[in-house]
Amino acid sequence: MKTQMKFQKRLCLAMLILGALSVVYSLFYCTGVLAGFSTTLLSSTSRGYYANPSFEAGGQLYLDVQSFNNLLLYMGIVLVLAAVVLYITGTQSRRNYYISNYVASVVVAVIFIAISAVLLVMNASYMSQAIEVINDTDAMAYYQTLADTYSYVTYSESIVMFIVGFVLYIVNIIAAIVLILNMIWKNKLMKGEKALLAQGLAKEVA
Repeated sequence: MKTQMKFQKRLCLAMLILGALSVVYSLFYCTGVLAGFSTTLLSSTSRGYYANPSFEAGGQLYLDVQSFNNLLLYMGIVLVLAAVVLYITGTQSRRNYYISNYVASVVVAVIFIAISAVLLVMNASYMSQAIEVINDTDAMAYYQTLADTYSYVTYSESIVMFIVGFVLYIVNIIAAIVLILNMIWKNKLMKGEKALLAQGLAKEVA
C-alpha cells in the first residue's frame, strides 16, 4: 500500500503540472511559422502584397488560429481546475478511497481525455494548413523576399510548437488512463487489506 500511495501522490502532482503546462503552452502557441506569418500581415495588407494565394493563406491562418489559441488557454485552465479537484477530495493522500475519490478520478480522467483529444485534432488541422503553405515554394520564396526587404518580417518554417502540442496532449491522455488504472489498483489493495483483516478477526474469535 505504501508504494501505491507514493505513486498516487506523484500521479496527482503530475496531473496538476500537466494542466499548468497546457496553460503555458497556449501562451507560446503562436510562435515559429505562425509568428512569421503574423509579421507579414502588415506589409502584405498595407502594400497590396497578397498576390500569392498560398502566401495569403499563411496570413489568414495566423488570424484564424487566434480563436483556437484562446481555446487552448481556456481549456488549460479547465485542466488545472480539474486536477485541483483531486486535491480537494484528498485523492492524492487517501489510504482508503471513498465515493468522492472514485468520482473525482473518473471525472478528471474523462475531462483530460476529452479535452486533449479535441485539441489534438484541431492542432493537427492547423499544422496541416501551415505545412501546405510551407510546401508551396513560390509562397515561401515570396515570404523570404519580404523578410529580406523589411526588418519587421521574420522568416520561419518551424512547426515545433505544433509538435509540442501533440506530445503534451498525448501525455495528458496517457496520464488520465494511468489515473483510472491507479484507481483500480487502489481498489484491489483495499479489498486485499479487508480480506486480511477479516482473516485476522476470524483467528482471534476462534
